[in-house]
Amino acid sequence: MAGTAKEHLGLALALRVPIFVVINKIDLCPPSMTARVMEQVKLVLTSPGCKKTPFRIHNRDDAITAASCFTGDSYSTSTTPIFFTSSVTGENLDLLTTFLNVLPQFQSLKEQERKIQESPEFQIDSVFTVPAAGPVVGGTLVRGVVLEGSELLLGPADSGEFVPVRVSTLHRNRTPCRVVRAGQAATLALARSEDNLSIRKGMVLVSSGRTPRSCKQFEADTTVLYHSTAISKKNFQATVYCGNVRQTAVIVTMDKELVRTNERALITFRFIKQPEYLQVGSRLVLRDGRNKGIGIGIITKVTPYQHSSSLLTDT
Repeated sequence: MAGTAKEHLGLALALRVPIFVVINKIDLCPPSMTARVMEQVKLVLTSPGCKKTPFRIHNRDDAITAASCFTGDSYSTSTTPIFFTSSVTGENLDLLTTFLNVLPQFQSLKEQERKIQESPEFQIDSVFTVPAAGPVVGGTLVRGVVLEGSELLLGPADSGEFVPVRVSTLHRNRTPCRVVRAGQAATLALARSEDNLSIRKGMVLVSSGRTPRSCKQFEADTTVLYHSTAISKKNFQATVYCGNVRQTAVIVTMDKELVRTNERALITFRFIKQPEYLQVGSRLVLRDGRNKGIGIGIITKVTPYQHSSSLLTDT
């Protein structure tokens, strides 16, 4: 297995994401090489860090049995299906399709209903402009319901503020619709009062009945999965990934001098550019581009952002 595959596997395990393995291009490999690859995958999956049970899929019944293990709270099951496929000959692609088709929903119906009842929050991960329609944002509605004509708040802007907008049209799967519910991906055409407002990836749309607060500094219970040396407060920058947010941050404070591989620390980060919308309890991924060190964490505290102009007005 390549280093990148092991890196992605480590991330999936740390974030408790369900795992299945697809090994492609078997039409180019003799049976002896396929068997050797299978042994390598088994060795990694059964290692003390993974503790997974490899399950090679040979027929349709195996695919259905494997999918049935991914139910409810057991989505982080120890069983890991392994598919050997070929995109050229089409071998075993029907087994992979069967497995994906019978996978149960990640969230229970009760959890979905609970999220639908909450105030809407739409995370923006793409922005583009359509002639005669104006700005259009794409992303995922993580909670609540958005209707055509809904009045929402868009932000945070560089000042940390949120501005009112109206949803003029909705599209799902390139088809017009009138409602979007929690868990669905969609594109929303916006009508706004300020034409000079800049929309970027990482912004959110929230209910106009809420008082959202942006933050530039936050605290997270962080675990370092790998680093070549150690993380320290001095001259350390990392890219923080949290939902649709992706921005470089620096360390403000730590509860220990150094944090090495497999160690935990309570770290306060500060974004180096604009404020973002973060919530306590959100999971984040931490990546250091220089050393390719990876860490994960859970946000424990956010500090509301105050723009310098508002501070001058107060004084």
